[in-house]
Amino acid sequence: MDGLDSPALRELAGEPWSARPGPLRRLLLDALEELGIPNPDGTSPGHRVSGTSYARLPTDRLRLEIRTGEEVLIHVNGLEITEAGAGMGMHPFDLFVPANQLVATSEPRRVIVARCTCGESGCGSTEATITRDDGIIHWDWSVDVPLGHGVTFEAPAYDAEIARIGSDRSWQRPVDTASRLVLEVPGLPPLPDQGAGAACRRDIAYSSAAARTLAGNVPFDGGRSPRPPVDGRPALAFRGRLVTTAPGREGSRRFR
Repeated sequence: MDGLDSPALRELAGEPWSARPGPLRRLLLDALEELGIPNPDGTSPGHRVSGTSYARLPTDRLRLEIRTGEEVLIHVNGLEITEAGAGMGMHPFDLFVPANQLVATSEPRRVIVARCTCGESGCGSTEATITRDDGIIHWDWSVDVPLGHGVTFEAPAYDAEIARIGSDRSWQRPVDTASRLVLEVPGLPPLPDQGAGAACRRDIAYSSAAARTLAGNVPFDGGRSPRPPVDGRPALAFRGRLVTTAPGREGSRRFR
């Protein structure tokens, strides 16, 4: 950096782009101390330095992917946030059923976006507070923090990526599809929060008679076709109607 020099700053400049966030943050803080620059305090939706707030610019890039149907990987500016944080992505059932938890609203929403590599978010987690603010989207980290600062995205690009990943149902097994259909029926009690884990939340939905009837013991493609036979049996796509009899909320929903 022109006009600035310190031992930690020189060491920071020599680090490769693939370096872990933790050591980089320590070098950054050392450099700021050596240069006499106040440390930033990550305050959503921006930064506060010496009592002055500065809005974050929407310069970050987000990419999401579902790996092996078991975890949602979150890439920010090429860095795999889920691994850099708690270690493992959340199960897609936890993020997208019955509603997409990554959709940003003007009301801040705290979402668990990564869990411990043991598979349980109660053991360790990375949480993001997601806020929409006048055409930009802020993510601010807590618990197992992957970066020393929050990130900010342009709303159109963010919304498109969230809609794309939310509509991807290729990860769903028969039990996932059946459970999702049951949970989309109006009037059903809400699921436990993400901390309960995807397996627990799926089991609660799947325990209903409707889910068991839908899944059965036959290959189920959730309406997608064509699909090759499984064990010599043709795959079946179901069409029908789910019925809920919750007091005062009787109703039905077609499914495919």
